[in-house]
Amino acid sequence: GFPQDTENHPVSLSVCSPVDAFGNTSRHHGVRIALHPHRNPDPDGGGVLLDLCHEIDLAYLLCGRVPLSSVSSIEHPDFTGVDIATTLDFASTDGRNIRVAMDYLAPALIRRGHIIGLEQEIEYDVANANFTHITADERVTQNLGQERNTMFLDFMSDFMALAEGRETKNSHIPRLDRVKDVCHVIAQAWEMREFNGQLKASLT
Repeated sequence: GFPQDTENHPVSLSVCSPVDAFGNTSRHHGVRIALHPHRNPDPDGGGVLLDLCHEIDLAYLLCGRVPLSSVSSIEHPDFTGVDIATTLDFASTDGRNIRVAMDYLAPALIRRGHIIGLEQEIEYDVANANFTHITADERVTQNLGQERNTMFLDFMSDFMALAEGRETKNSHIPRLDRVKDVCHVIAQAWEMREFNGQLKASLT
């Protein structure tokens, strides 16, 4: 399901508002390359796609529902069937194209995205809390800061508001009855993986 700490991240909240103005004429290139402290070599439940699947959540939050067209993966020769790098491509007939790339190869956390529309662009960096809005006339970059305690407090505040029937502070919180759509996409992506190479990378 959706990671509430990501949806309450100041970068995610800042990206949502201008993205609403993009309409259907946008391309989203979301990239998360991370080194995680754990590895699951089980081909039936491990790999980068399932571990870092919240990047798919974020792409759906920003760009809406777009059909999945292909999934390309790389495996480790010692753990065949376990993806250590996976790229998902989504495409729709209304012109939206999304690419989400995830892997275990970078030495440090990278969570970046780039959204391109006809009249504006957005670059975001969740790991460093940077947000850039680009138009034909200007390029404005902000560092929004991030405090995990604040994000979790905001999440709990919104949870209590929902439980009590009040308006939430974060209007972009996904409803739980819609989370299943992304869960189905993640399951579909896992089944569609095509392994096109091997890389003997360090997974420790």
